[in-house]
Amino acid sequence: MPVASIFFDEVGMPMSESPYHIARGSEDELDKSLRALAHSTRRRLLQRLSRENDNIATIDELCDTLLTDDPEKLTSDDVKIALLHRHLPMLSDVGVVDIDWERETVRYQDGHRIDSLLGQLLASAEA
Repeated sequence: MPVASIFFDEVGMPMSESPYHIARGSEDELDKSLRALAHSTRRRLLQRLSRENDNIATIDELCDTLLTDDPEKLTSDDVKIALLHRHLPMLSDVGVVDIDWERETVRYQDGHRIDSLLGQLLASAEA
């Protein structure tokens, strides 16, 4: 790869001036958000939380939602383990949910940058 291609986009515009340029930090955040939305379970959790009036649900309520929707018929213990050790921590790391471990509640962070991505994914899935 020629050195010039690192600094210029495909039309020869300097990368820092290109409308397609994404700052490295923003790109990392976008990657994290996309990874968080990559799994259907996390998308269902966010849908469920965003429908609540106060954006809060208990961990047990979220487990019930996943058990109702799950075609594989996993046990409630399996669902709760996956929720507590995989899905909720990933959503928390991205900053889209806050987990209160004492009260065993999860709060959806309305207005998070992931909202628009989730909306686009859901709209394209329905089309």
